[in-house]
Amino acid sequence: MANKLIYYFGKSKTDGSGDMKALLGGKGANLAAMTKIGLPVPPGFTITTEVCVHYYKSGRKFPAELTSELEKAVKWMEKETGKKLGDPKNPLLVSVRSGARDSMPGMMDTILNLGLNDATTEGMAVATGNPRFAWDSYRRFIQMYGDVVMGVQKRHENEHEPFEEVMDQVKKEAKVTEDTDLTAEQLQELGKRYKKLIKDRTGKAFPNEPMKQLEVNIMGQSYLLACPEGGESQLTRAVARVDAEMCAIRDAGKVRARERIAVLAALNLAYQLSQPTLAPTISVQAPGEAPDLRNLIERLDHALAADGNLL
Repeated sequence: MANKLIYYFGKSKTDGSGDMKALLGGKGANLAAMTKIGLPVPPGFTITTEVCVHYYKSGRKFPAELTSELEKAVKWMEKETGKKLGDPKNPLLVSVRSGARDSMPGMMDTILNLGLNDATTEGMAVATGNPRFAWDSYRRFIQMYGDVVMGVQKRHENEHEPFEEVMDQVKKEAKVTEDTDLTAEQLQELGKRYKKLIKDRTGKAFPNEPMKQLEVNIMGQSYLLACPEGGESQLTRAVARVDAEMCAIRDAGKVRARERIAVLAALNLAYQLSQPTLAPTISVQAPGEAPDLRNLIERLDHALAADGNLL
């Protein structure tokens, strides 16, 4: 994209203005306007609505330059605030809020205190002299991130809100009725149980370290993947293996739909990883020779019935 992707607002510079709602959304435009008239607005930045338009028009792909622009924006915020993302002694904490050109009540999401982890929460407890405040802030962040980003929500209308169920159990064990009656230690335990809930529901661990975005290519399409510090080489190897598997299935010529290629590649890799020694890849040319795979494909065909068969 040739257009500007990120607009800053802060003491040292403010790019936008109050009349740029179409580009910055209602929140972004108002933050720029308030900053310009001297109100005490914490520094931050707005990703434009054009990035969202590009994302959907490009098959859910972000602009290639967005990652580097985000890194610059975070460094600018660190300089503006004198704090650093992930620093246990002086952490930068930010709120992430969705916005839109038009008002959409009930449709927007918010994540507060992004930047908290086990280490930075300990640091905040020391800095504020209030451990309860620190651990309460952290458990709230885990809950918001688990809900909005990792999708841990009610699975049907008759199910209770999962994080509230965990909270109720901790309060029952502590023999209290109000959230405010929980101690710092009990809130710390609540955070641990929230993480376990996320792991049980998603199979993924709640991220506890500053993450970086790694741009990769799979079957000719680029993706931005979150990657922990130091995990770049491991992720790159995993991506290469997935790419090779998907390209082999595509080149065989029997499966064309990208999502079906991805399903078969996942089945192949899962089968290989389940073997004591490296097993040969399951061939899509002869599914009849692998009864277990045939059964899986039939089940997938049933699930995809409205959209055609897998093979």
